Amino acid sequence: HNRPNNNNWLESREACFLECLRYPYIQMTPDLLVIAATLGLTNVTKYLLEEHGMDPLYRPPTTTHFIPNAVQAAIMGGYVHTLKIIIHHSNNSNPADDELFVVDAQGRTVRDYISLKGSPIRPNDAKEVLGITIVKETNNNDEEEEKKKDDDTNRRLRNNNNNKKK
Repeated sequence: HNRPNNNNWLESREACFLECLRYPYIQMTPDLLVIAATLGLTNVTKYLLEEHGMDPLYRPPTTTHFIPNAVQAAIMGGYVHTLKIIIHHSNNSNPADDELFVVDAQGRTVRDYISLKGSPIRPNDAKEVLGITIVKETNNNDEEEEKKKDDDTNRRLRNNNNNKKK
């Protein structure tokens, strides 16, 4: 479905995936939810949660490397709409507590994951789509680092101006 003349390739891929899942010979395994979240297929994720009651915290067994659960996969991919479907479905008792939804065995929450430095879910998307406000923590080291960068930039500009005058 990923053809240059197809502007809606993601929608086409998702529709195809949904159609395939409806075939009677397809075995519904919890791995499918992880795959759908990894690909950011929001409608497929919703279908698997609602129609098949799949567990978003299920992690496929492995001994060789880390495989995320569906929540972690959506976060890692930056698929904020898919993440919203998962946590709203799983936390239907009180959507106001979505940011406190526990994601892993260590007790980390959705807020903890998306607050991490380098998170693919940007603070603006977290606020607009999930209703979670991410506050950038600053410390003296960050401020000192910024001041040093500003001083270095100003020094380079002065040197450039002095060289142009000569």
